[in-house]
Amino acid sequence: MEANIYKTPEAELAQQVKTEETDLASRGNRFIAALFDSLIIFPFTVLLMRYTGVFEAMSSGKEPALKSTLILTLASIAIFLAINGWLLFRDGQTLGKKLFRVKIVTLAGSKASVADLAKRYGFSWAIGYLPVIGVIASLVNVLFIFGKERRCLHDFVAGTKVIAVKKQKHSPEENKQSK
Repeated sequence: MEANIYKTPEAELAQQVKTEETDLASRGNRFIAALFDSLIIFPFTVLLMRYTGVFEAMSSGKEPALKSTLILTLASIAIFLAINGWLLFRDGQTLGKKLFRVKIVTLAGSKASVADLAKRYGFSWAIGYLPVIGVIASLVNVLFIFGKERRCLHDFVAGTKVIAVKKQKHSPEENKQSK
C-alpha cells in the first residue's frame, strides 16, 4: 500500500518551556549554581592533580607536562558529565542549576539540544586553555552576564539563555485535575 500523498505532513515540535518559566535567571542564582557545581567537581580534580603529578610540577615551579594536563582535562570533563550529563540532557540543568532553580533553554524557550549544550560548555572549557589570554578570555566570557540580556559569552555562542524555574504549586496530577 502506498503512502497517502494528500496526508498533512507531520513534524515533531521542539519541547516548549512552560510560559511561567520564561523569566531570566538572576545573576546571583547563576553564580551560586556554578559555584556549587565547581565545589562538587573540586575534590575529584584535586585527586586527579595529585595522581597526574600536576601538583608536584606546580609546587616545584615547573610547567606540568602536556600529557598530565591533557589527562586532567579529559578526566575532569568526564567527571562533570558523569555527574551532570543526564540532567543536562533531560532538563537543561546541572545539580547546581536544579538546586538553585535555573535551567538552560534556547532563545526560543525550547529545550537545549545536545549540540547546544556541547557548544556552550565546549566554548567555556576551550577558551580557558588558550595560551597567554585564556584567563582573560574566561573572565570576559562571564562578564558578559552584566549585559542587558544577562547572557554570558558562551550563551551567545550556543544560542542559549538561562531562565528561572518556578516552583510548582501542585503535583502534575493536581494540575491536570484543576483544568
